[in-house]
Amino acid sequence: MATGMTPSSVVHLIRPQAADNVGGADLHLLDLVEQQVGSGMRVTVLALGNDDYQRRLAARGALLAKVPPWWHPLFFPALAGLLRDEAVDIVHGHGYSADLAAVLGVRLTRCVSKAPAWTRRPAVVLTVHGFIRSTWSTRIRTAINEQCLRFADAIIATSRPETAHLTRMLPASDVYYIPNGIRMPAASDPRERAEPPRHLAFVGRLEPEKRPDLFLSVAARIAASHPDLRVTVIGAGSLARSLRSQAERLGIADKCTFTGLVADVDQRLSSVDVLVALSDSEGTPRAVLEAMAASVTVVATAVGGVPDLIADGRTGVLVPAGPVAAVAAERIQSLLADPPRLRAIGHAASQAVRSEFLVEDMAKRTLAAYDAVLSERSRSR
Repeated sequence: MATGMTPSSVVHLIRPQAADNVGGADLHLLDLVEQQVGSGMRVTVLALGNDDYQRRLAARGALLAKVPPWWHPLFFPALAGLLRDEAVDIVHGHGYSADLAAVLGVRLTRCVSKAPAWTRRPAVVLTVHGFIRSTWSTRIRTAINEQCLRFADAIIATSRPETAHLTRMLPASDVYYIPNGIRMPAASDPRERAEPPRHLAFVGRLEPEKRPDLFLSVAARIAASHPDLRVTVIGAGSLARSLRSQAERLGIADKCTFTGLVADVDQRLSSVDVLVALSDSEGTPRAVLEAMAASVTVVATAVGGVPDLIADGRTGVLVPAGPVAAVAAERIQSLLADPPRLRAIGHAASQAVRSEFLVEDMAKRTLAAYDAVLSERSRSR
């Protein structure tokens, strides 16, 4: 275990999306692992499922924890043994299942260890990537997760509203606001095109809280006056089949391309004029950041951490959450009718990402949170 304030060893826990899907937290951790490995830290990841994701972690330099599956009776004893034997400084959970595993695993480590009190367990850091409260089941899982947060040494929130909420709910806890960071694409300068703007896109998980159905409704409204409109849906999820049926009902199936899960999002964004992100809830959405970095103008609902990313009218366009199809369609129509303004907003968005939301900055802020936790524990010995 590190003797100074800077950690030398961290174990991340995450339950990634299924193999045919990917979530923002999954991508966030891939980038964070790469940065931490590059800084010389020993980084181990326990990914609860999804062998493909584990291979991607290994490619970024992570060590993969060898423990039984998370549902196995020996899972928690094995996790506690891993944390004890590897002399881990930080255990970092990412998401509902991972946070629960992190808290229980560390508490078991404390129970079985015979070391002095201050060295019994690693420090627990839990990242809230964005709570989902859209259904009764997600509200229950969120409530359970909020209880897990009470046992953390530090909490990281990716949006300012969630940071404020957690600070009020857990006044004795250390809560840090650390937005997601991304890499700038190879080419992020404003693009000059001969053709008029006519390409809309959705990027993200095809799940109810992301509202891809609302995106198609907005696209249908715009298609009525733009017969050459192109519509692209990038992502996978439980709504994939119903969205294709919806496009048929709306009469825009011939304009729509459903790509499924793809690895070349940056390249596909290069032809997009407007990214439409009308989610009901968000943390700091990577899809929005990636589009902004690629100089694509974003029209998004003002939920979660989205207003942290977008200055309305300058680096994107914000619309209120709720039944916003008509409002969003009107805003998009005005952008398509004014190509110079559309390009100017996209360029300003790219500059904002470059100055505030790079992956290197995210990693440095996370390390600073680790340092603060270990420093506090050192003072309390």
